[in-house]
Formats: sequence, structure tokens, C-alpha cells
Amino acid sequence: MTYMSQTPLRRTDLAAEIYAEIKKQRTTVKELADASNLSPSTLYRRLGGVKTFRPDELDAIGLALDVPASELTRRAKARS
Repeated sequence: MTYMSQTPLRRTDLAAEIYAEIKKQRTTVKELADASNLSPSTLYRRLGGVKTFRPDELDAIGLALDVPASELTRRAKARS
């Protein structure tokens, strides 16, 4: 039997964490999209689980929120 040492990251957990940070910072998805140089439709698709976040998108979101992408993913994994 193989044991996975890392918990897999679910899209819904990452989206929930980003939404939580948006709410905490009292911003909007549109404002986050603008600040991270993503189109609002792209960000909504990622947050809705239609597509997964690319690493560069997650980095841009982290910069815009002033929360490192690694911290967003750590928090998302903790939700599982």
C-alpha cells in the first residue's frame, strides 16, 4: 500500500480560501482580477472550478492579495 505524504489540493478548497481572503480584505473578484492582471471571466472560471489555476495565475493572485501563493495553498490544504 502506498501512502501519500501530502494531502492533495482540491480546487474547491483553493477557491474557498481565495474567496475568504477577498472577503477579509473587503475587495471584489473584479478588483482582484484587475489587480492580478486576469480577466474577470478567467478568474470566475478558476474560482468556479471549471479550470484549475495555473501557477503564474496563483502567484499573481497572491501578489494582489499580499498573501503568498504558498500560504493560500497551505490554508486550502488545511481545509480538507
